[in-house]
Amino acid sequence: MLSPTAATAAASASAEPVPKHTYHAFMAKMQQPSASGLFRSIKLFVRDLLSDTQRSVDEVAEAVQAFFYETEEAIAQHPLWHGCEPEELDKACDALEKFVTTKLYDKVFLTDAEERENDRLLEERLQHLRFVTVEHLSVSPAFCAAYPWAGAQQELCKLAAYRTPRDKLVCVLNCCKRINSSLSVTSAGSHGADEFFPVLIFVLLQACPPQLHANLQYISRFRHPSKLVSEAAYYLTHMQSAASFVLSLTAEQLSIEQADFQQLLAKARAESDEQSAVLRAKLDELLPLLRRAESQQSLADAEAKGRMAAESTRAQAADQIRETVHKLSAELAKRNNDSGSNKNSY
Repeated sequence: MLSPTAATAAASASAEPVPKHTYHAFMAKMQQPSASGLFRSIKLFVRDLLSDTQRSVDEVAEAVQAFFYETEEAIAQHPLWHGCEPEELDKACDALEKFVTTKLYDKVFLTDAEERENDRLLEERLQHLRFVTVEHLSVSPAFCAAYPWAGAQQELCKLAAYRTPRDKLVCVLNCCKRINSSLSVTSAGSHGADEFFPVLIFVLLQACPPQLHANLQYISRFRHPSKLVSEAAYYLTHMQSAASFVLSLTAEQLSIEQADFQQLLAKARAESDEQSAVLRAKLDELLPLLRRAESQQSLADAEAKGRMAAESTRAQAADQIRETVHKLSAELAKRNNDSGSNKNSY
């Protein structure tokens, strides 16, 4: 039988080492006593920003970027990172960004009224222009081997699943790289922005990613400027340009007659109204169920303690229906607002 010391040594020997370039490795170093002062300053900075109700999102972003520069210098000079490889230091900076931005996310993402409105307008426009085809965008059939570029669309739809500017930027880069890769196959690498941009527009319209405007703003504000260079800057700029292009897109910019464009646009709006009607019908069905479930929950609350399981079941059922009703109501209200704004749009 191994002694406690021998057992501990054996366990340590068999344990997998933590990779030096991961977020967990960064956090492990921050938990060490020698990093307590550095880690305390990071947590205090986040706490102070979370309690600050006066700064705008742009002002928060400026403060965050200044803090990144200051803290990254402190990390580079700290004994725990002394003599480390450049890649480890680079990943430590990404980990710092992740720690700060994930905690600030709910404070800075889509919290500004004007930004929410801009995001709504772009999402509405994307939905209404999904009828646009590669032919309308004058994409050569020779470059359509990977049509409809489903992989690129999927990358855009992942944006909302992440909370760090780095991860969101990776989605943008992966989308653009998939498009470029497919074009390279047919052009032998000779294609350029004139071939790439129309395909990006098509992918954007078909993917119709939610909160695109907000996500692009978030990346620009909170991703470290030193990481928004070269390829990252090129593709992010193209995505921002594509979003702006969609907002101002007219028949004159497409290979389509004005009358056909307006007809297809009107059809898209009608389909959106129809979807709102379906949501309204679902609400009409669910509201009586919600009232019944709430009534049953009230009765269950008056029952004996021995029926706690039944009470819990009824309460959960009421909560589930209530949550569904709230979601449908929010979606219906959004669509009603969109419908009202559509009357004077485009």
